[in-house]
Amino acid sequence: MAKQAAVEQRGLRAIEAARYCGLGRSTFLRYVSEGRAPAPRKLSPGAVVWLRDQLDSWMENSEAAK
Repeated sequence: MAKQAAVEQRGLRAIEAARYCGLGRSTFLRYVSEGRAPAPRKLSPGAVVWLRDQLDSWMENSEAAK
């Protein structure tokens, strides 16, 4: 059987994005609704994701990180 290379997700769902940032889901979503965290990208009517590079940039430049 051929071994497949692992593909790192570029887009993360809400719970994954929150964990990636070290936050709880509700806190992360509150930050998003308040404009304190990046807005998600809409893939389809029922699917939104946060881009990993935008989350990295936000965490590096957030007031809490300074």
